[in-house]
Amino acid sequence: MNFDTAVTAREAFKRAQTSGELGEDLDHAIEAEEQFASSTGPESTKAYEVLLKIARRIRRPPLSSNS
Repeated sequence: MNFDTAVTAREAFKRAQTSGELGEDLDHAIEAEEQFASSTGPESTKAYEVLLKIARRIRRPPLSSNS
């Protein structure tokens, strides 16, 4: 079985958009993702850093394994 990280990332981003998980960051995330996907060099790096900041803000804590 092949695993394509780009396809997986795109699917995860679509799920985050439709689920409302991105909240107020939705438009900013879409803009940054478009810039990241369509550019190289410093522009792409800057967009990637924006996406990381958004991800850190919305990141959920890990599930507890306490049973």
